[in-house]
Amino acid sequence: MKAIFKYDLAISGYQSVQIYKNAQILCVQLQKGFPKIWAMVDTEEALERRHCEVFETGQEMPEISLSDERVYIGTCQLSGGLYVFHVFEIKSKS
Repeated sequence: MKAIFKYDLAISGYQSVQIYKNAQILCVQLQKGFPKIWAMVDTEEALERRHCEVFETGQEMPEISLSDERVYIGTCQLSGGLYVFHVFEIKSKS
């Protein structure tokens, strides 16, 4: 079955989300003040771990492995824009 699911996201650092394989990440937004990722999934697929990083504006972004790349998902703002966070998925190039 195809559906759109949401997943909790911490507001900083490297983290992983257990999500259905081949899910298409649609966006990142706040819901009731907490960041979430929305993705279109096929619930007949197996679950897998997908990895992402969250950075605050101005925060240094550490190097990643040459076999990986950061793919931008979106930006969300907390406290009326006082804090702005940028979310990237870490994808393997191989």
